[in-house]
Amino acid sequence: MKKTLLTAAAAFIALAAVSGCSSEETPSANAGILDATAAVESFTGVTEINMTASSDGNKISMGTRGNISLKAEPFFADMDVNITANDSVNAPVETNTRLILEQKDETNTVYLLDENGEWLKEVIDTEDFRVAASQYDIMENGSTFMSSASNMQVTGTETVNGRQVSVYEGTIPRAILSDVLEITGSTALVGTNIGPAYYEECEDLPVKIWVDEADVIVGYEVDLTDTVQSLFNKLYEENDITDPSMVIQIESYTAGGTVDDYNCDIDTSLPQEALSAQEVNSEGETK
Repeated sequence: MKKTLLTAAAAFIALAAVSGCSSEETPSANAGILDATAAVESFTGVTEINMTASSDGNKISMGTRGNISLKAEPFFADMDVNITANDSVNAPVETNTRLILEQKDETNTVYLLDENGEWLKEVIDTEDFRVAASQYDIMENGSTFMSSASNMQVTGTETVNGRQVSVYEGTIPRAILSDVLEITGSTALVGTNIGPAYYEECEDLPVKIWVDEADVIVGYEVDLTDTVQSLFNKLYEENDITDPSMVIQIESYTAGGTVDDYNCDIDTSLPQEALSAQEVNSEGETK
């Protein structure tokens, strides 16, 4: 293996890399929500990113769905990830992977069940150990959107997963879109590490956050259709791409996540196949 397991996991499920985010100062009215959410000790939930598009008459659809169980201390995250891709020319493609991050006795271990059904593991010595869970961490992503948005305020109520929640809506300023979307992994279907220059023609991004009666963030929803189309338009402009077969029209691109339960018991037991998996070192070589 030429890559470390953490890098391989990124390739399999389009993990987002963390970069600095110079968000606006958190409004004091929402500080209690951010504090209450940060105090949550565990949760289960689902994230989804879905895209439909067309190119020269070819219909395209892509999606990723991640089921996550997360415990804050000691850190443990178990993610089942399903990725689908379909168009009107080629056969549908579907992959299923599982990624487990375990912190135990000050040791950080990544376990990966790849799309071929093979378990691999790697001991990680890095401060970025937890970043592999970021794309699927509903509460962390919701907090990032809320703390980065301007004019975030209550606009009504909705029912989410059978619970009555308050709806908060605001906008992410264009100046920090690149950082916020990278941190949350929201543009994972079209790429990561997309530079700020590509966002120059984008508008501020509306975002919706769901908050329960305990002031805990239990979900978020973002419509990125216009933003992603703008990114593609910038790409075509910079590379002088005009061939219809190479131009993609984005019809819909959405990202969101909902919490099923929190401060709940999390099963941190590992499959025997993962425990006995072949181990790789920091150089990506099998031991």
